[in-house]
Formats: sequence, structure tokens, C-alpha cells
Amino acid sequence: MVKFLFDRGFQNIYGIVGYLNNAFPELQVIQGDILQLPYEKNFFDVVLSYGVIEHFPDGPDAPLKAMYDVLKPGGVGVITVPSFNYFRKIQYFFDTYFFNIFNIKKNNLLRRILGKKQIQRNGKKDGYFIHPQVGNFFEYRFTLKQFKDICQKAGFSIIEDAPIDYIDGFYQSFGPHTIFKKLSLIKVVNGAFKVNFLGSCLNGILKSFPSFNNHMHVCIVKKPYNSL
Repeated sequence: MVKFLFDRGFQNIYGIVGYLNNAFPELQVIQGDILQLPYEKNFFDVVLSYGVIEHFPDGPDAPLKAMYDVLKPGGVGVITVPSFNYFRKIQYFFDTYFFNIFNIKKNNLLRRILGKKQIQRNGKKDGYFIHPQVGNFFEYRFTLKQFKDICQKAGFSIIEDAPIDYIDGFYQSFGPHTIFKKLSLIKVVNGAFKVNFLGSCLNGILKSFPSFNNHMHVCIVKKPYNSL
């Protein structure tokens, strides 16, 4: 994204992914911690955060505060997070109460009977769904309401919000196998999704049910002008 904006003439573009310096030395990119940003308060007109704030085990409040601090009053943030959509809620219910009843890897009763070590289910924290359910923490997934609430709690006003990445939700749920591989609905080429005609049709249908299986939510937010 830093390279994309730079090539289109935007000035003073900064990024926090250090390895880009080797490939594109003309970019202003550093490797750093967004909770300890090396920028003054009220530094940026715009901050882009794509799939970042969900990866902090303590929750999204701290990274949102860091973003708030470096934005100028009146500055805009574009933030995306993974969706805990309706399809994932259904998956969560059946995985918890049905599909894993006879799965020794995930059923603690079976594990106890067989003398196996008990596993810790991640469940939720502060009402936020944790993915994966079993194993090391990877990310939180939010309903659109939860996402809007945490943005407003951080002090932002919301300009616009929407579900996004519709067919991506099915791809993330089922992986690159089954129907996606057989029909080439989605291919990942150089890190980007390539969707064929059938995939585009399916994506159009899914847009009619925007919160059913979208992979991500986006909020465009603004820091109030009266902020210090």
C-alpha cells in the first residue's frame, strides 16, 4: 500500500514494515511497534490500518489509542478488522456443540476418559470471539457493532462503515481446496486474489447479504477537531 500510494504521487507516505526498504529504498518505511510509534502526536493527516488491531491479545484499545494520538485533529483513519459474521457464528455453534463431540483433539470429556491432557478453549474475551478456538491466540473477530463501538470508545467519530471482502469470507472458511480449487473461483497470485467469472458472480450474490459471510469490516473514522 505504501508503494501503491507513492507511485500515484502522494507525498509523505510512511510505513511500518521494515523489509520493504530492501526492495524499495525510496520509501519512508521503518520496522517498528505501533504501540510505540516514533512520531509526534498530531503528525498524520491519514492513517491506514488493514488487519492490525485484532492481533493484540490484550484487545484493540491500545493500538487504536496509538492511532488516535498520531492523527491530527480532523484527521482520517481507515481501519479494517476480521468479521465475526453470521456464517462464522453458525460455524462456532456447531463446532462447539456438535462437530467436535467425537473429536479427541477438541473434546475434553473424551480426553479425560482416555487419559489425555485437557485442552484450553479460547472462547471469547470481553465479548470478542477469539480465533482459533483451540491453540495459540491469533486474532479477535468482531461483529460490525462491536467494531463501531470500540472505534467510538477510542474517541473517533465514524464517517462510514461497511462489510467488505465477501467471497474472501468463504475462501478463508474453506481454504483453497474443494470448490474453489476445482472451479478456480479464486486464485492467490503474488499475494493478491484473482477471481474468475463464476467467482465474480458468487461475489455479487454475496453482496446481497452483506454481513452473512464477509471476511472483513471497514470503518472510516475521524479524529474530532477539538481533540488535544
